[in-house]
Amino acid sequence: MPPLNVMSPHPRSLADHGIGAFPIEGVVNGILAQARPAGWTPSGTTRSSYLDIMEPVVRLAASWIANTGALIDPVIHEEWAQTTPRFVSSAAILLHFNRIADLRDIVFRALSYCCSRMAAPDFPKSSAGDFWMREIITAYDCLTDLAPAPLLAEWKNTLAQVVPEQAYVAVDSTHTRLREFHNWAVYSSAGESMRELAGIGGGSDVLWGNCFFNTYMAEQVHRFTAYGMYRDPDDPITYDITTRLQFAAAIARGYNGPLRGLLEEILRRGNQTLLLFLSPDGFVPFGGRSSQFNFQEAIACALCELEAIRYRQSDPRLAGAFKRQAHRCANAITPWFRDSTPLRHIKNQFKPESRHGCDPY
Repeated sequence: MPPLNVMSPHPRSLADHGIGAFPIEGVVNGILAQARPAGWTPSGTTRSSYLDIMEPVVRLAASWIANTGALIDPVIHEEWAQTTPRFVSSAAILLHFNRIADLRDIVFRALSYCCSRMAAPDFPKSSAGDFWMREIITAYDCLTDLAPAPLLAEWKNTLAQVVPEQAYVAVDSTHTRLREFHNWAVYSSAGESMRELAGIGGGSDVLWGNCFFNTYMAEQVHRFTAYGMYRDPDDPITYDITTRLQFAAAIARGYNGPLRGLLEEILRRGNQTLLLFLSPDGFVPFGGRSSQFNFQEAIACALCELEAIRYRQSDPRLAGAFKRQAHRCANAITPWFRDSTPLRHIKNQFKPESRHGCDPY
């Protein structure tokens, strides 16, 4: 049976949501038209460069995976929120590209843990399940040709048991409070869309998959500005870029529902704005919670890579601008993974156990 559909009709344009015209329409193309590419040289950044940044982080984190499959933080000595599935998605990507073969069993064990934990009736709200599905499905997709068939079937069957409006935090089964939610609802929506697109079903009497995405994401559109930027409480820059990356991932994976046009226009605007607010060296501006973390530039890099794909045929010059910006963002944080001992997830040189610069949560 198809998933339960309780979605109401959606406005067809950003104007219907009270969002005006793009204030900087044409600015980026105007800058590019004046650019003089003579003397430019290739950045030298490749897919392998990205994997090179990821691998030492994943190898370090793999040493923290317990026999249960959970990642135990070496500073606080417990599993913290969505840390385990975030390890799993990154590790699975490396396996997919023929890296870390020696860690395969650890990655499989951690993914099995994530699947079973999320489907458990007593899955705690403190685990922030809204963030899990998108990471788990990324791992599942990457491992479909690598994992033994029985294990792959086990993961698929277990994930099919997840009931979103029970497992997630930012949910309301009455659907009367959906506009109150923030970035958590975007993460869970992206994960649900990716779950269905991966061919993993849900219960016939629950809201899941793309219908969950359509229902919850429709009530997030009002949080975007005319610049295509997402306004989380207090306007932290991180929760603009990370929120846009989530539904960009769902679209890249194949989401083609009624919100696609609206969301693609938001991405068009937001990513051109992104080109203008990043520093020349590729750093994300400082400001608000979750700031100065190295994942900020990684997020901007991913957004730019996806946007380059959009323009690859229609506007090669703009595609090139996004591609080069992606490389600048990756190069900006490379020293933190090449020259820093121990590795740090945040841009400071304090000892990790001091937790200096980490948000209280």
